[in-house]
Amino acid sequence: MGLVFRSFGENLYIFRVGKDQRFNVSLLRSDNWTTLIPWTRSDAIKQDEANRLTVIGEGSHYLFFINNQYVGELEDQQLTQGAVGITISLFHAEDHATFEFDNFEVRQPMATAATQFQPTATINTHEPVMEPLIR
Repeated sequence: MGLVFRSFGENLYIFRVGKDQRFNVSLLRSDNWTTLIPWTRSDAIKQDEANRLTVIGEGSHYLFFINNQYVGELEDQQLTQGAVGITISLFHAEDHATFEFDNFEVRQPMATAATQFQPTATINTHEPVMEPLIR
């Protein structure tokens, strides 16, 4: 489960957490996946509890937080705009799971909010803060 950001057409970034207390960040572009932060174990991920994921992006720089704990950052300028969303996945036909999402927020810095307000989920030069509570 995780966050999708700067999703445009079939291109997107994805920040995922797994039930094994690992997270990663990947880029899907032109049907090719690129790992930007490899699967990494983090004690910030709560097993069988709600987890708060946050992506803060400005331009091509991204910061990643799990339950308000910094877990990584990266620089990547391949996608400059796009929508945000939530993702879930199961890998085997016999897998079962329950997912609950709450308090999905998209924010934009105040300095740019007045000059770049757009009544859509499309993000231009500044990526908003996204903080859904993911269980």
